[in-house]
Amino acid sequence: MRTRVVLSFTVTFALALAFVLGCEKCQRADGSKNRTDVQGATEKQDQEGEAEKLEQDDAPLDVESDETPEGVVNSFFRTFFRGDSDGAFALLSKKAREAQSESFVAQASDSIRWRVLEKTKPTNLGRVYVFVEVEDYSDAGEIQRDSLSFALANDEGAWRVSAFHVGDVTVDFEESVIVAQEAPTAPSVERVATRIDETKTTR
Repeated sequence: MRTRVVLSFTVTFALALAFVLGCEKCQRADGSKNRTDVQGATEKQDQEGEAEKLEQDDAPLDVESDETPEGVVNSFFRTFFRGDSDGAFALLSKKAREAQSESFVAQASDSIRWRVLEKTKPTNLGRVYVFVEVEDYSDAGEIQRDSLSFALANDEGAWRVSAFHVGDVTVDFEESVIVAQEAPTAPSVERVATRIDETKTTR
């Protein structure tokens, strides 16, 4: 069943809406509707969230490789917003593909831009989180930016997308559910800027 949700078109909700429309089977928590299912999914994710400790992976990012989590997320963005449903669908985890086999539809857009910022090391639950900065134009023509995080599962040696978080919305492709849940916090290492004094060279 396709869920239609009226959302204000900030980058956060525009992106959530685009991905949610791609996940037509996903059910959204709305008042008492599906309260039991959504509550169960939320509790499950809360328990997993408490068990997972996110540790930043300091290895250089390789967004062009199909074998790295960040490369898979980059490809997922590229194919999804190109309108390539088959290409984006192939980058979902096996469980997510089974759940979305009859309903996954990509949403073409030529204005969305994204940049992969960082990733975590695999957690004790076997997931990797990839954090992305996204920008798009508002209806008023202003550039708006927001942050997303993607959860990736290891499917027989290949990293694949299982869920994503944007704002206070989590879309779980594997469970076909949308829940109100705070996104995981990027485990960024605080970086210290070093001032370099300008020098003049005389020739």
